[in-house]
Amino acid sequence: MARKSGQAWTISGTTTAKPGDYPVSVAVTDDTGVVTTAKVTVTVKPEDAVATYNPLYGHGMSVAAKSAARLIHYDNARATQAEVASTVDAAWTMATTQDLRFPDVVGPRRTHLGRLLGRYTGRVARTANGNPKVTAALLGVYTLSKAPTALFSLSTALTTLRAAQHPPLTEPPWTDAERTAAASERSPLN
Repeated sequence: MARKSGQAWTISGTTTAKPGDYPVSVAVTDDTGVVTTAKVTVTVKPEDAVATYNPLYGHGMSVAAKSAARLIHYDNARATQAEVASTVDAAWTMATTQDLRFPDVVGPRRTHLGRLLGRYTGRVARTANGNPKVTAALLGVYTLSKAPTALFSLSTALTTLRAAQHPPLTEPPWTDAERTAAASERSPLN
């Protein structure tokens, strides 16, 4: 349970923590640079989860922390639910659209638009391998630090669409000297 000014909210997320109360410090910086901090107690109640996530993506605790941070600014239940829902939605959509690429996953298949977006985000990921700005945008979205729309900013989109697309590497991109060193008897790779 998170508390502020005598009001109480429930934050739900996926965790491996044992049920119970955990103290959490939350700091939120607004658009003007003002930092608001609060110390809250989070009650872990797995049976009350708003959503569950595949641990592979690491979004469960991120969503819980972002939801707790949003509680500082909202004093009514409806606004709080809307804010938590927007946090949950981004992570849920990202995880489920990635999972649907696998044929054994049950769920509605992607539409033409969904497949187009999937190809674009795949291209963003390949471009990120060689472009620090695209990497920053992609990691921001993966870590839930940025909204998914960051991948569609003019700068990221133009860089992605103009980038040369090379096929995935089939072996490490070593120089001849590195190959020789790796093949030597003293190499830790042997």
